[in-house]
Amino acid sequence: IICSPMKRTKHTCEIINANNIPVIYDDRLIERDGGVLTNTILDDYYFKEYYNYYSDNVVDGLETLPVLFKRTHSFLDEIKEKYYDKNILLVTHGAVARAMQFYFEELPEDGMLLNVSGLKNCEIKEYELWY
Repeated sequence: IICSPMKRTKHTCEIINANNIPVIYDDRLIERDGGVLTNTILDDYYFKEYYNYYSDNVVDGLETLPVLFKRTHSFLDEIKEKYYDKNILLVTHGAVARAMQFYFEELPEDGMLLNVSGLKNCEIKEYELWY
């Protein structure tokens, strides 16, 4: 099990880890940094920009989607190499899960992640890494 070190994912991990498997905490699974938008309700403009991979709208402290994807995809590249013969459970957050989705699926041409179905909270998604 590899888990984000944030409180809510640690709690979820404790609930699902009935066999008390050792857990590795990895900062690369931390939720996307929303910068000044953290803990705010996004208006329609920011909501669309927030989920547009190609947005060049700079919001103070906001982790861009290309940066999030790079962080997440490099993590998955490492998992492929390090745990190539293992089943791994990842406990993470919505934006990270969506970035992982696009490791396996093609990014929409317009970059709008809202146009593609995403994972819901506490949903399980199974992927197979190829070599």
